Amino acid sequence: MPQGVLERVFRDIELLNSDELSRVREEIERRLSAGGYTPEEEKVHQALFQAGLLREVKPRQASSTGERPLVPIQGKPLSETILEERR
Repeated sequence: MPQGVLERVFRDIELLNSDELSRVREEIERRLSAGGYTPEEEKVHQALFQAGLLREVKPRQASSTGERPLVPIQGKPLSETILEERR
């Protein structure tokens, strides 16, 4: 989101009365509690839940964009070890 849009939202929030602020809070909480799923995904989850095929919907985990560090191993390459164990 461009910084200007966020600044405008903050300025607009200052103009709201307490009832309007409560409605904004409810909407924000509703969107945050959705777990990061699209409305279509939410409908599927609800249908699965009502059919008894799903007990709970866990929030979607944020994908890590950072690179993971390599772990040094001793001995022969890991790929060789895996191939040997499969034989």
